[in-house]
Amino acid sequence: MKPFLSFFFVWFSFKATAQETMEITYQVLPILIEDDKEEEGVYTYFKLSLNENYSLYEYIERIQNDQDLGKSYGFIRKTGILQKDLKNNEFTENINIYGQDIILQDNLPEYPWKLEKETKNILDISVRKATALLNDITEITAWYSPNLPAKHGPEIYSGLPGLILELEIRTDYGDILEVKRYTATEIEVKNKELKTPPLSKKGKRMSLKEYQEFHKEQDQRFHELYNSGVDKD
Repeated sequence: MKPFLSFFFVWFSFKATAQETMEITYQVLPILIEDDKEEEGVYTYFKLSLNENYSLYEYIERIQNDQDLGKSYGFIRKTGILQKDLKNNEFTENINIYGQDIILQDNLPEYPWKLEKETKNILDISVRKATALLNDITEITAWYSPNLPAKHGPEIYSGLPGLILELEIRTDYGDILEVKRYTATEIEVKNKELKTPPLSKKGKRMSLKEYQEFHKEQDQRFHELYNSGVDKD
């Protein structure tokens, strides 16, 4: 990884050149916490390719050699390409999740971000903390870099005054705390133009609200199955 000052220079060169694309690799880890016992799922990897106003977010296929593939919750993931258009405040995504194909289209959500004073370094880049409450059971912590002023992030998360390099979503179901952690592991600037891939027309069309209701219903089914398989003795 390049030193911070070198990377800082590369970023401004990147912004001035329409033919270049920044690529960020995120490592995603699901965690289940029950009775103060933490169980990690299977790592997955995603790539965020972006310019100032537009981004593509897609799953990276990797072979898992050293993890327990029996932890099925690690495989309950979205696959496909998510396209974000910050200029027009909209996104589109082809999703295959829980075995169902979905075409998700909607405006980008506005998160109630609260900017904090806490800072740290990720990949030798200074980042600042931001938090948001999504609902009564879900809270988000993000770490973003004001020195990388693209307002992008993993999944559909955006809207901070800088690129999100780490994101943690914590959902408290009462008996189980579900954590999903995204961490940037690599940043590159490539000499290529960001091109829009064709979207698949296969699947059921949903708004974000409809998808969240579907996801909540499937999550509840999963947790019921998970609890029924846990030895309580």
